[in-house]
Amino acid sequence: MSRELGLALLPAIAALVLGLFAVLPRIDPRDNSADFRFAYDALALATVGFLAYVNAVVVAVNAGVEISVLQAMAPAIGAIYVVAGVVTERTDQNWFVGVRTPWTLEDEGVWRDTNRVVARVFEVGGVVAAAGALAPDYALALVLAPAVLAAVVSVGYSYYRYRAA
Repeated sequence: MSRELGLALLPAIAALVLGLFAVLPRIDPRDNSADFRFAYDALALATVGFLAYVNAVVVAVNAGVEISVLQAMAPAIGAIYVVAGVVTERTDQNWFVGVRTPWTLEDEGVWRDTNRVVARVFEVGGVVAAAGALAPDYALALVLAPAVLAAVVSVGYSYYRYRAA
């Protein structure tokens, strides 16, 4: 792609994502986002900040700076995991943020317990992912493992908790 398009693409995506974050609470059928608005706004800002950081890394690499992209991205991905954990723990039952399996959407207790457990996975996983900056040979595994574990725990624990209720 052209340099101009490449330079404008990530900021345009960030603007679209910010717009999406603004629209989602308005179309949530539960309409309870005000209860966790601070956490929701923190997630929106962290996401846009992450995209700005990605853009800076892309620009630096294309300007000839010798950096390992994965090592540079590991701390930012870790930070996003930590923010996701903090937000996940603080969300009330809704259709857009948090662990939304059939079982968590069916039962508020399952929602609360599952989101609490998954929040811990994300928070610890953020530290693990950030360690990828210090361990380049293992960076990919350190960045991906928390996301995979969070996905497995989300589905597995919410099903287990629902069946136990």
